[in-house]
Amino acid sequence: MHFLDDRDLNRADQLDLLDTTWRLKHEGFDLGAPLAGKTVAMVMSKPSLRTRTSFTVATRRLGGEILEIGAHNTKLGKGEDMEEWAAVLTSMVDGIGARVHGHEDLEALAKFGSKPVVNLLSDKLHPLQSLCDAYTVFESAKKQGLANSGSAAEYFGTSRKWAYLGDGNNIIHSMMLVAASLGVIIHAACPEGRAPDPALVKAARDLHPAGADGVRVDHDANAAAADADMISTDTWVSMGQEGAMDRDAVRALFGPFQVDAARMALGKPGAVFMHCLPAVPGEEMTAEVLRGPQSIILEQAENRLWTVQTLLARKIFG
Repeated sequence: MHFLDDRDLNRADQLDLLDTTWRLKHEGFDLGAPLAGKTVAMVMSKPSLRTRTSFTVATRRLGGEILEIGAHNTKLGKGEDMEEWAAVLTSMVDGIGARVHGHEDLEALAKFGSKPVVNLLSDKLHPLQSLCDAYTVFESAKKQGLANSGSAAEYFGTSRKWAYLGDGNNIIHSMMLVAASLGVIIHAACPEGRAPDPALVKAARDLHPAGADGVRVDHDANAAAADADMISTDTWVSMGQEGAMDRDAVRALFGPFQVDAARMALGKPGAVFMHCLPAVPGEEMTAEVLRGPQSIILEQAENRLWTVQTLLARKIFG
């Protein structure tokens, strides 16, 4: 199967992956070596730390070999049409993980190629991150022994709320879709003119059991943070868009959405802070929040490895 969009996994798939990831990470569950004898191409049009490392290590732990391909060492985007590029590449490898600018490049790889394609990030969606985020929130509750956290189905069968403050980008797009599938109320607060894609907001509302009440999008940062189990944000300026707006203008636009200690205090007791990194302390959140006791950003980053390993083994190559 391809994994281009969060909706490529249904709720049952997601719950299975979350429980299996816990077993893999904490109980020594053996996923086997479904990639033994296989080579996976990692197509990188954008730089990365967490994605490159997690996908590479996961592939190797599952018995596979990784081949990194990008604009620096091929004619990707430089004179060879995707129709031939994808067909040739997939005739020689067993799967592709692609981190690209335009989501249409992923769709072309899936259309013209003959092997599974995994979205490692596009300008539209970041489904590996949202799967990881769902796992990290569940894991945090389970490690603390909180009520109704024995299994993913139990945890997400209980009323939950996530908050997102900041730019309406690929991170919140995927977070909305996963929250909707799992039945989590999600409240995104974004500046004027920086709301998430209306089509994806509608898609999330159509997917959510509570409809529009389950997927809230407005400009009220405090209302979003209120009673949230998890409060998250992302960099004010996405990768590749640096210089598109004057820094003073960026601070003026996004400053009212900064996550600080007062905002975190609006969440439920024990609310956690998350950020997919890299972060800019003093901008989208204070250093106090980023590195404080409610922050689980390092667990979140590490969990990119565990969740992609489970995804590859159970759904892509299983």
